[in-house]
Formats: sequence, C-alpha cells, structure tokens
Amino acid sequence: MAPGRGDLWERIERLYWASALGLGAVALLLEALLRAPLLLAFGGLYLAVSLLLAQRGRGAIGVHLAYAVLSTLALLWLVPEVPLAGRPLPLLAAVLVLAVLALGVYGGPWPAALAALAAALGAPGLGPYARIGFLGVYALAGYLGVRIRGWLAELAATQERLAWIAHHDPLTGLENRRALEAAYAAHPRPGYLTLWDVDDLKRINDVQGHAAGDAALRALAEAFRAEARREDRFFRTGGDEFVGLHVGSAPPIGLIERVRRRFPGVSVGWAVLGDGGLEAAVAAADRAMYQAKRKRAESR
Repeated sequence: MAPGRGDLWERIERLYWASALGLGAVALLLEALLRAPLLLAFGGLYLAVSLLLAQRGRGAIGVHLAYAVLSTLALLWLVPEVPLAGRPLPLLAAVLVLAVLALGVYGGPWPAALAALAAALGAPGLGPYARIGFLGVYALAGYLGVRIRGWLAELAATQERLAWIAHHDPLTGLENRRALEAAYAAHPRPGYLTLWDVDDLKRINDVQGHAAGDAALRALAEAFRAEARREDRFFRTGGDEFVGLHVGSAPPIGLIERVRRRFPGVSVGWAVLGDGGLEAAVAAADRAMYQAKRKRAESR
C-alpha cells in the first residue's frame, strides 16, 4: 500500500527532531566551551527535553516549541553571560520568530498566539512601543505558521487521495494489480491465493447492459468485504477477475462457500503460495478454476 495521509507529516516530524537534536548538541558544545554553568544547564535541559519528547507526534513538537520559547526568554533574563545591551540580541529575536512560526505549524493557532504574546511581553529591555512592534512581528509569524499548517494538511489529504487512486480499482473500491504485487511480496507463508471470475459477465453486459455488469462486479466486491476475515485481502486485477490472498495452512474452502452463498455466479480456483512468484501462483489458480468450471459444466 502506498503511503497515506500520515506519511508527509511523519517525514516533516523526523526532519524536525533531527534538526532539534542536532542544534541542541551543537549548542551544548558551544555552551561548554564558554564555561558558564547556568548557560550549560539550560543547554543540557533543552537537550534532555528534546530526547524525552522526540518522535512522540505533533503534540510533542508543540510542547517542545513552547518550551523552546519559554526557555529562550528565561535565558535572556537569567544568564548574565548573554550580552543583552539593553535589548534582545537580533539572533535571539530571530530564534523566537522562528519558534513562534513553527509552533503555529505544529501546535495550532492558540499555542502560537500565546507564544507570540509571551515572547513580546517577556523579552527584557524593551520599551512599550518596541514591545508592540515585537508583538506584531511574532503575531505575523504565528499566523504564517497556522497558514502553513493548513497548506500541509491539504497537501497530505491530496497525497492520500492520489495514493488511493494509484492502488485501488475505482469501480469496486478493492485494491488493484499494483497493490497485489506489493502485497504478494510481503505476504506471510504458508498461505493461499484465490482467483475469482464472474460467470457470464459478457452475456450480462450484452443482454442487460454494462450498468448491470458493473453492478455484478460491485456485488461480488461487497460479498468479499462481508465475508473476509481480518487476514484476507482482495484485489480486482482487471475485467471480471479478482484475486484473494489468505493466511493459513488450510485452503480457504469456508470463505469460498460463504462468498458463493452471497454471490452464486462466480467461479474460483486456488493455489498454494510458493517460491515461483505471483504469476506462477495465478497460473496455478487459473488452471484449478477452469478445471472446476469444466466439472460444473459436465454435471449439468
């Protein structure tokens, strides 16, 4: 199965934590070189919090960013080794802007708004007009972060839709041949492959119309969904042919009987999953299916 909605966010989260941990390690090294115990304690605590929250989801990223904002403000107030000269250093102000922006992406509007307010009011050495200016800058950064969050959500939803289209049959909603190839390679052994064929689909299309034929294909897909066990997977590979993959050491006879009770007009053959590959298993199931068809025709 192709990656879905979470894949884009997962990649972004991995990038975030790699950056956060890398920056934390570099900062800790620089703080150690400065030989400032309080500064070193801030860096060590930041790295410890980063390690504790890493890879725990977007909520953890929001918490981590909020901590980064507050700890930066505390750094400005409490560590004399940071030369403020009556106002925050431009670099630290830029760090706060980036933190508020990222908090809008990972935390949402309220965490970003609170962080912007805290950053503007908590920075030491600013006059009232400067605080208003900083509040506007941080608010803008938070707004941009929230907008980026929305764009990423739309992109992830689009990615999910495209992945679904690429790996599913639009008529029945079952997975398609591309998905079958990936599933077969990863399917546990022992197992079985079933090959299903709708009886007289051409006659149904010719006599009743293609809408009736499509309805028959959808009805068989619904029978699969209704009777499948959790470990069963079904695929439409083209036309009136469907393939099933099944875990277990015994043939899926019970499943076949249940599906046929819901949809009698179907022929099926099965084969053991071996080392010959997907094509060999499908060919073996195809031979078994046509043998069963001949026996049914002879018995009429």
